[in-house]
Amino acid sequence: MGNKSCINCRTKDKKKKDYLCNEIASPDGLPLRCCHRGTFKKLDYLKYYLDIFSKAMKKKFANRIYIDLFSGPGLCADRESGEIRDGSSLIALELANPFTHYIFVDAMPKTLDILSQRCTEILDAKKVTSKVETLNLDGNDDIDKILSKSERDNCISVAFIDPNDLGIHFSVLEKLAAIPSLDIIINFSISDLKRNLETYSDSEQNDKADKFFGCKDWPKGELEWLSF
Repeated sequence: MGNKSCINCRTKDKKKKDYLCNEIASPDGLPLRCCHRGTFKKLDYLKYYLDIFSKAMKKKFANRIYIDLFSGPGLCADRESGEIRDGSSLIALELANPFTHYIFVDAMPKTLDILSQRCTEILDAKKVTSKVETLNLDGNDDIDKILSKSERDNCISVAFIDPNDLGIHFSVLEKLAAIPSLDIIINFSISDLKRNLETYSDSEQNDKADKFFGCKDWPKGELEWLSF
């Protein structure tokens, strides 16, 4: 098993494997998540923001919390080239100015176990004093339980939301937006909406988009408004 590509991997196949990939060999031998090239650009933007944020807030708040509601296994690979990069959780953990607390959430037990192993290796190797908590919870259904873990005095937080599809509910965003001193970074999965617009337009068939937008009267049936 070398560093080959997995361009023939279909979405339904990924779901069956909990979005874990064994086709591309990772340095530690554990499964990773394959992605398209654009994902790396998204992660570059995330790192750029977190670098600025963590440095600026280091001396202003005693408690600085990073929350990742859809953490993934920690490593991802370009499905065409096989190039491997850190995922959002490891990017946050390896900042030059780390957060004091990390809350990594994933609904898939195996994925979270892989991430936990990678976090342990980083913490041991770099002797990072940050506290890391991995939660096998649902980023939507268990949001109150997740947020209860982040209640601290003199605190500022960042919540990163990057599901595989329109997998975040608007009600969750409302709760996050109501928290003082919390920044929200969300990836709006336009590609998922475009692919499944017909399905999502029928609430009786699939109400995922309704939950994402927080209403049933979002624009349906036309793609022009998705061109941004």
